Amino acid sequence: MAKNQSSTFPVPYVIQAQRPGELAILASHLLSAAASPRLPIKPPTPAEMRTVVALLQKMVDEFYPPEGGRITELDRAKAHIVELKDEIVWYRERLRDYERNEDAHNAEYNTLKAERDELKERLGNALRTLAKGGAA
Repeated sequence: MAKNQSSTFPVPYVIQAQRPGELAILASHLLSAAASPRLPIKPPTPAEMRTVVALLQKMVDEFYPPEGGRITELDRAKAHIVELKDEIVWYRERLRDYERNEDAHNAEYNTLKAERDELKERLGNALRTLAKGGAA
């Protein structure tokens, strides 16, 4: 929990929600905030995104009423839960995209770093050759 508290993305509040209705409403607001680049909120980390997705999926799996059944505690949250099913899919796709972009960025970074290291080595060799009097 301490790791999540360092972020401005309020995952601890999702974890602390006591009732399914609270969780549905709060998670819906969090997902909307994460989707809006204009809001002053630091983007969630991949770990935070996974936490929210797991909590939302657990809530939907455990608390969504069966066909024809009524769970009175969830009557108020039912509309939110239905909406969250689609948001969970969107959130997972966003996480996959983020991870793909991160992998692509890491690959590009590693390529550039390897090229830089090769150039540093060639420069070092050239300087050593020059220090020895130009002998190859």
